[in-house]
Amino acid sequence: MIHEGDWLSLNGSTGEVILGRQPLAPPALSGDLGTFMSWVDEIRQLKVMANADTPDDALAAINNGAQGIGLCRTEHMFFSSDERIKAVREMIMAANSEQRQRALDLLLPYQKSDFEGIFHAMDGLPVTIRLLDPPLHEFLPEGNLEDIVGELASEIGIKEEEILTRVEKLSEVNPMLGFRGCRLGISYPELTEMQVRAIFEAAISVSKQGIKVFPEIMVPLIGTPQEYEHQMSLIQKIAQKVFSELGTSISYKSGAMIEVPRAALIADEVLDQKGVGQLIKVAVERGRRTRPDLKIGICGEHGGEPSSVAFFAQAGLDYVSCSPFRVPIARLAAAQVWWVDRGGRRPTAAAPRRVRPTSICPRRWGLHVAIKITSVALATRVSALESDVSTIRLSAPSPTGSRAPRT
Repeated sequence: MIHEGDWLSLNGSTGEVILGRQPLAPPALSGDLGTFMSWVDEIRQLKVMANADTPDDALAAINNGAQGIGLCRTEHMFFSSDERIKAVREMIMAANSEQRQRALDLLLPYQKSDFEGIFHAMDGLPVTIRLLDPPLHEFLPEGNLEDIVGELASEIGIKEEEILTRVEKLSEVNPMLGFRGCRLGISYPELTEMQVRAIFEAAISVSKQGIKVFPEIMVPLIGTPQEYEHQMSLIQKIAQKVFSELGTSISYKSGAMIEVPRAALIADEVLDQKGVGQLIKVAVERGRRTRPDLKIGICGEHGGEPSSVAFFAQAGLDYVSCSPFRVPIARLAAAQVWWVDRGGRRPTAAAPRRVRPTSICPRRWGLHVAIKITSVALATRVSALESDVSTIRLSAPSPTGSRAPRT
């Protein structure tokens, strides 16, 4: 009989469930696997980077052989403390630029601190930082409108009528394709300015400590040259201002994240490599026609899926970026592309099946599963590949809070 508060340990390799809390060990690419992965890295041409939003994520990426960060989602940093999310909500509810700037001034040191930690972890490797991307409603509390208005009123001290008006203005039929990405930075340039200042101040601070820093700023949801030029001019202006204030400068890159829908290309057939793939090939061809040395990569979990990695390599991308724990898979897939292209025989295809960790997954890679027991449901969330024996605790659900952006 187990009860709320009891600890269980799961062996992710064998499937064993052990009563009690067992000691854990971090995963490591060592021994035969380490040797094998070194051979993989010798022949692959495609770079493998990681999606990482915190210093801990960055360290996990390094430990799994990532060659940098291909996507740092700055919005995820806002959810790491109550103080941060409160400041974000104050920014959203601001009635004018002065109120908005006061809230952004509160967020600046948090963002700077996070970037410093990431730059430290990625010493000598590039870090691609995406400016704020999701629609602002993602940062509001969950619940019905009346509950949201009441919670915001008590949290940030604004009248409910003013909050209701502001929330209604944020309402959209399809917010994921609406007021988000670079459109936020264009409407509220002080938002872009705060994030860019945090990046450059952090980079210079860390570089003065002897750390090699290579920041790359990515502007999301670009759709027109005018949007790109607007945000680039802001980035360049803040860069020069920070460099002047601090009496030094650093090298950096800036570019755009291409996220436009692909359906217009093929209305009769919706397949990833024929739809998205066609867009990717067009983007690579046209981009490098203007600038042959243009750096092009892709981020997302498809960056760690073997067949997708093969396609991206053949399309001429420089790198893929995926979650830290998929990095070894992407490294191996990139090496297999090199082998096949040079006459190696492709492995025989087999029917899809569930596979336990084998030759490329050490036994110490277990599955860390967080389980919540409630009176009506059992909700399971896989959080990380963490160790051979991972420990969980049965507990009552925490109070409902904000949800992280779905990006």
